[in-house]
Amino acid sequence: MSISIPPEDKALRTSVHTLRSQAERRINRKADLTLEAVRALTPQQTQLLLHELHVHQIELETQNEELRQSKDALDASRARYIELSISSCTTWPRWATAM
Repeated sequence: MSISIPPEDKALRTSVHTLRSQAERRINRKADLTLEAVRALTPQQTQLLLHELHVHQIELETQNEELRQSKDALDASRARYIELSISSCTTWPRWATAM
């Protein structure tokens, strides 16, 4: 599975690459997931492992979507805050002089 990252988002591309590298290093350190161990699995165990991997993939995709929605909400909130800050700076002097 590949993730579609806009070419202009260099920071995200670097972050994804870093996360993938970290994950690959961690999986390489795990002794219980060697090639020999995978070959020794029965067809039923292989089926169960594949099912678990698919479930985990869907969980990660769901978490990713939730994170994207949270980021969008945060971006919108930040934009409203900035807009409010700017408008308060322009209206405060008029309000203060009216007193």
